[in-house]
Amino acid sequence: MRLPHRRLAAALTLILSFAMGGAGTQAQQAPPPAVTVAPVKKLAIAPTVQRVGQTQAVEDVSLRARVQGFLVERLFEEGSDVKRGDLLFVIEREPYEAEVQRREAELARSQAALENAQLALERAEELRKRGNVSQQRLDDAIAAERQASADVLTDRAELRIARINLGYTEIRAPVDGRVGRSRYSIGDLVGPESDVLTTLVTLDPIYVYWGVSEEILLRVRKEIRERETRGEARRIVVPRIQFRDGSLYEHEGLIDFLDNRVDRSTGTQTVRAVFANPDKLLLPGQYISIALQLGEEQDRLVVPQVAVQDDQGGRYVLVVNDQNEVTVRRVTLGVRQGVYWVVESGLTEGEWVIWQGVQKVRPGIKVETMVATPDPAVTE
Repeated sequence: MRLPHRRLAAALTLILSFAMGGAGTQAQQAPPPAVTVAPVKKLAIAPTVQRVGQTQAVEDVSLRARVQGFLVERLFEEGSDVKRGDLLFVIEREPYEAEVQRREAELARSQAALENAQLALERAEELRKRGNVSQQRLDDAIAAERQASADVLTDRAELRIARINLGYTEIRAPVDGRVGRSRYSIGDLVGPESDVLTTLVTLDPIYVYWGVSEEILLRVRKEIRERETRGEARRIVVPRIQFRDGSLYEHEGLIDFLDNRVDRSTGTQTVRAVFANPDKLLLPGQYISIALQLGEEQDRLVVPQVAVQDDQGGRYVLVVNDQNEVTVRRVTLGVRQGVYWVVESGLTEGEWVIWQGVQKVRPGIKVETMVATPDPAVTE
């Protein structure tokens, strides 16, 4: 049996109204999204600036062959740590040992000639006193003795050079450090014109170089002058190495060098600090972040780094108010400190910012909050 068109339309309208009403009821009953929040709080933080520095070995030695010969021994493992005086390479010694023996023989011959010339001079002097030889004969004897003396000095110098060259067939570590890759193999011909055999770098301590602006240097000099006026001797610039996860290297640095000129292209002055590196964690050539502590610690507002978002308008955080509603707050940030970011403006102490679940919310909606602190071991 067919329903009239009007009754069919009324039935369809009733069914749709029930469906839409049910969906609306379900939407209203859906729980608010859950997010994790952290309070805007104060931490004792020193005024800090961030710079990019590069590590460099205190001693960086290029080992070369100083005499020519075939490489007969390599007595180290590439990449290993060696001590000063350890034997690293040996160049064939036989030709240089033979040269030492030849020079010793020549020295012995010249010494014998000198003794003979000295005896001849003594006889000529005695005969001259008696008038049995001419003055010319005596002069010749004096000249011969002097020539023989000079020959002895020359042969001694040549023997010394031969012994030095023999010593150069053994290449030893000049400092404690870590040896690099060997550029030559056993049997290769090496000499003064050859490339570097290997390199040796010291790792503990280690240098870090970076550039500092004139503005910061002027600020530091003023602070030092004020401290000297007050009779205070504490250093006010403390360099620290900050890793990519925000954590700080356990050893503080000590600034030991400031270049004598400003780089005209960058307007910065090169600064060097020395860091202890007992675990060989830092290697020469690394680019690292330097956190320069300028002055004493002060209480500063901080938020978790993961709570900070970026858009075309700049940086912002999502704040949960007293009614559990989400609002957007534009912020001005300072330096990073561990897993936190220093807040210069835009927030007040005690407010709550969302740092987990940001992707689930939008401004104006209500949320369910859970309080937790970011873990420094897993937060970038």
